[in-house]
Amino acid sequence: MLWPLLALSLAAQDPHAGHEPARPEVVQIAARPLPLRTGIGSAHDPVGARSKNAQAFYDQGLAYLHSYVWLEAARSFNHALTLDPTLAVAHAMLSIAYMELNVPGSARDALERARALAGRASDHDLRHIEARTLQAAA
Repeated sequence: MLWPLLALSLAAQDPHAGHEPARPEVVQIAARPLPLRTGIGSAHDPVGARSKNAQAFYDQGLAYLHSYVWLEAARSFNHALTLDPTLAVAHAMLSIAYMELNVPGSARDALERARALAGRASDHDLRHIEARTLQAAA
């Protein structure tokens, strides 16, 4: 008799409550700087980075994304953004890493920042941001 009451109680709760686990430590770790590394694979996508180092960390983030190493991808994109805060496409790719790290609120925030900066982005970068926006909406 108690189980049906428990089920009704749970069903009456906010369906969105608790969707994002309390994982502030993941976001804190993702903000830590890291060095450029070798031996992780290679990826290159020429984006509108203002410096060679920002481009290098963006590419490292892509290599980590392609290797499913989400935390290091997030750290790399965050480091690229430290070097070039206006690199909108890095925010878009960071949203992928955060989604895979199971912090969807942070993923949405990163995508919103990408979209806010998209007006300054190159056509190439803008296409990546638009594709990520469509992917997130799906």
